[in-house]
Amino acid sequence: MQSHISHLESHASSQRAQRDKLHHAIATTQRQIDAKLAAQQEYAARMEKQSELNGPELAFWETYLGTRIEGGGDEGIIRVAYSFPPERGGTQKEEREATFELHVPETGSGGYEVVHTRPRLDGEDVARVVRRLNETRDIAVLLKGMRSLFQNEVGERMIVR
Repeated sequence: MQSHISHLESHASSQRAQRDKLHHAIATTQRQIDAKLAAQQEYAARMEKQSELNGPELAFWETYLGTRIEGGGDEGIIRVAYSFPPERGGTQKEEREATFELHVPETGSGGYEVVHTRPRLDGEDVARVVRRLNETRDIAVLLKGMRSLFQNEVGERMIVR
């Protein structure tokens, strides 16, 4: 009986030790989760602050270049649309649109890439504009260069909204 009691006491002691280890592991994991959550909230706040600064600049480029800049459905894709006047004899509702999709690289990896254009443009001309963008990292170079290529393709002046 005495050995059975000592066996139960040692078993209870090992169970308490296991419980204490699990409590410690849970507390450590909770601290890690809290730290990651705080980092995510800080990142979201920085992105919100940056988006407030980006709004006026985006509006300037959209007005200045007669463009519409929007998400392309994927996190790394930006879609840019240019509006052109209707063909002769057409109505204002028949405005034509030229678009391209730009793949934006993740931080520190590779360069920008135009993945789609409509209407289709000469690949060498597009590559030349993208190469200048990658060299200068100035988005205005891309927007102006692509507008020029589309103007040559469409053959008419753009409407500035």
